[in-house]
Amino acid sequence: MSEIDLKPYSLKLKGFKVYKLEEKSNPTPVHSRRDLYKICLIDGISRIQYQSKTFEHEGAILLFGTPHHPYFVNMHLPGYNGYACVFTPEFFENDDNYTIHHFPFLNSGFSPFFILTEAETKIITTIFQEMLSEFDSGYFAKDDLIRFYICMIIHEVLDLPKSTTSKLN
Repeated sequence: MSEIDLKPYSLKLKGFKVYKLEEKSNPTPVHSRRDLYKICLIDGISRIQYQSKTFEHEGAILLFGTPHHPYFVNMHLPGYNGYACVFTPEFFENDDNYTIHHFPFLNSGFSPFFILTEAETKIITTIFQEMLSEFDSGYFAKDDLIRFYICMIIHEVLDLPKSTTSKLN
């Protein structure tokens, strides 16, 4: 059996970041780049400005931020927690089978907010925890695994009942 040549693989991911959101932690990172996609799981009190509307919710929501949808999330309200990841289209589209454009809520015309039940929140939380663990690992193909986790979140949302979509649009 031959050894795997790890030289072509970079252990530092380019175009991707994942982090935990906590009221008591350091301030939430602000990403000013306009070409980033963002997936946030926010549990608690949240106020989101999307287009010209404001959405307020207490409980768990999943937000898909895209370069096509200007939005602002107020996470300085007490009692929030969750997870977020940001990625470039190039990071996600490394595989010819998937592109950002396969998923309607990552494009214009669809609401990027989903209200989650407790069970759905646990599933998405587990996926984010796995993503965080993998992000910090030394596994040579972790970028493939993280793309898989992003797809898992997207497919969980595609399987949600239509009633979970917010009434912003």
